[in-house]
Amino acid sequence: MHICYVDESGDAYQIPVPTPMGSPTEHPPVFVLLGLILNTDAIGSISTQFLEHKARYYPGLVHSVSHRLDSVLVEIKSTDLRKAIRDGSGRAEGTAIGFLDRLYDTLDSHAARVLARVLVKPPGQPIDARAVYTSSMQALCRGFQQLLEEMGGRGLVIADSRTHQLDERVAHSLYTLKHRAAGDALDRIVEVPTFGRSGNHVGLQLADLVGGVLLAIAARTYCQTIVSGPHVAPQYDMLRRRYGPRLRSLQYRYQDDTGRWRGGVTVNDPLGKRSASDLFAPS
Repeated sequence: MHICYVDESGDAYQIPVPTPMGSPTEHPPVFVLLGLILNTDAIGSISTQFLEHKARYYPGLVHSVSHRLDSVLVEIKSTDLRKAIRDGSGRAEGTAIGFLDRLYDTLDSHAARVLARVLVKPPGQPIDARAVYTSSMQALCRGFQQLLEEMGGRGLVIADSRTHQLDERVAHSLYTLKHRAAGDALDRIVEVPTFGRSGNHVGLQLADLVGGVLLAIAARTYCQTIVSGPHVAPQYDMLRRRYGPRLRSLQYRYQDDTGRWRGGVTVNDPLGKRSASDLFAPS
């Protein structure tokens, strides 16, 4: 059995119309929804290693809790790692990179797989957050369904909780695919997505960290000529060189009935019309 942990990076706020030099923006110029697929047999080992990485690179987190296992409740957020890398403050930057290196080692050694949808925000245009999240979640579930079919297994989706109303609507959109008159389109996924708190799920914390790296790489790749500011920091070129190949190798991709490649990391870039392959090209 496999679990697909889903987390979003970025937000649905629109970004300003660009000036010739690029407008600074408070909000990330891309939105990412990422699914991290783990075999349930590996979750115990992954959790143990993840807590060990926390203790090694961020010992203050472990010292602040009464029991070693309580350190799962104290999260290391991708926003903090990106800031440390942007600031280039020596020790903090090195700690962030070392932590991410060990994270990817853990995922590689446990045959984790990634599905992701990236939206490059059109400048000056509002975004229908519910529609973007729902369609992206449906796409991730279709990819997860295909992986489960190949493996002859079953799976469950656990997404990072947002609000009851938002979670209910997206779960219902998957309910209609599972219980439609024409038959269950996601029969390998045992239930509609359930929603959890990231402090209780190592898988959700890992999805946040992987998605946060993808957010930085995507913003730098597709938006550095559109906006300015911390979201397109030149330091993110290093993330692209260091982790782009590792993200590429974690992708789960498959061919549909027409021979077209699906799944993996897909990019919707309305302005530049660039493909996901640009994410992994040398910067």
